[in-house]
Amino acid sequence: MKNRNKMLLIGAAVASASAFAAGPQLVFDTGDENSYVVNISSLSRVEFKEGGLNVVGQEERFLPYSGLGRVTIDHEGTHTPTSVRQVAGTLSAFRIMTDRAAGTISLSGFGDGPTDVMIFSTAGNTVLSINGYSGGDIAVAGLPTGIYIVKTSAGNCAKFIK
Repeated sequence: MKNRNKMLLIGAAVASASAFAAGPQLVFDTGDENSYVVNISSLSRVEFKEGGLNVVGQEERFLPYSGLGRVTIDHEGTHTPTSVRQVAGTLSAFRIMTDRAAGTISLSGFGDGPTDVMIFSTAGNTVLSINGYSGGDIAVAGLPTGIYIVKTSAGNCAKFIK
């Protein structure tokens, strides 16, 4: 029954995705660092076999059920990695160092050159904004105890606890 539900889900997904002309893809997230991506236009069939899916397109590939995390449709044809390992591999070495005694934080690994820094409360309010930060201490002693989110214009984001 479980395999039948998977078959119905994938069948409906393939049918709905084929209506998009922008190069939709069927993405099989296998839980490791590599997802298996098939252009729907080249997909011939997906067979539900004992122990796994047999995906037939320009090539044929067997994907065991035990290693299959999810199957998604990428309508735009621009599959973006979503597993923790895949995303972690694309992140910079952005870090927040907290000096509780001095009431400061400092940032590293935010890229080349200065960046704008915004610090948000967990309620989403901007509590501090710095233009052109290029290193050094940021005074946070005046902020109440809590969890804060730091975002840079370079695209980095992390949290710190005060």
